Amino acid sequence: MDLLFVYGTLITAFEHPVGQKLRSAATYLGVGRVLGLLYDLGEYPGLVVSDALEGFVHGEIYTLDQCSHLWEELDLYEGINDSETPEYSREKVFVETENGRLTCWTYIYQGSVSNLTRIQDGDYTTYRQRKV
Repeated sequence: MDLLFVYGTLITAFEHPVGQKLRSAATYLGVGRVLGLLYDLGEYPGLVVSDALEGFVHGEIYTLDQCSHLWEELDLYEGINDSETPEYSREKVFVETENGRLTCWTYIYQGSVSNLTRIQDGDYTTYRQRKV
């Protein structure tokens, strides 16, 4: 089963066209959280996985079992095939849910975070609401 964890502009709160396509083609399974840190990259966030108990990143989980065509579009949107040094990579992570732990694909930020603002609560939706 191919599961995807999204935490930024693809979540339901943002009516991004790629997110809408995701919701129309895939099956929403619920919410979850990943051990890691979330950073503000300007128009979207970046997840950096961390094994330390520094924080969690909150998001949504989808199953893409019948949507193999969607992976190519998601990868294109996340820019993982754009250059020799892509901004993101698609990796498997453990996602905690109220019903246990799942292994999901997600997009991990590959750049430096040294000059970026950390989203302290790991929730991009509430962060953007506070920022507006």
